[in-house]
Amino acid sequence: MIFLARIEDTFQIAGRGCVIVPAIPRSELSSKLRAGAPIQLRMADGRIVDTFIVSIELLCGPQVKDKRAFLLPATIGTEIQKGAEIWITPEE
Repeated sequence: MIFLARIEDTFQIAGRGCVIVPAIPRSELSSKLRAGAPIQLRMADGRIVDTFIVSIELLCGPQVKDKRAFLLPATIGTEIQKGAEIWITPEE
């Protein structure tokens, strides 16, 4: 597994799911991510969530450091915490 970034922010899109905004990710890795890519989220309390990227969303605005954010499956709810780690899971 390869560490990508910590989660800087999260928000819900009604009817679509949870979006996680990575704190400036490792650019050489984040550019290789795609819809369907498996990831693992590691919370500060020790919980681990194995999931995947549904889509890559583009953010805009003066405060945006990196324009990429990741939409997760609709089954992932508000349990995702800011500061959690995003790990890239190797595909088999």
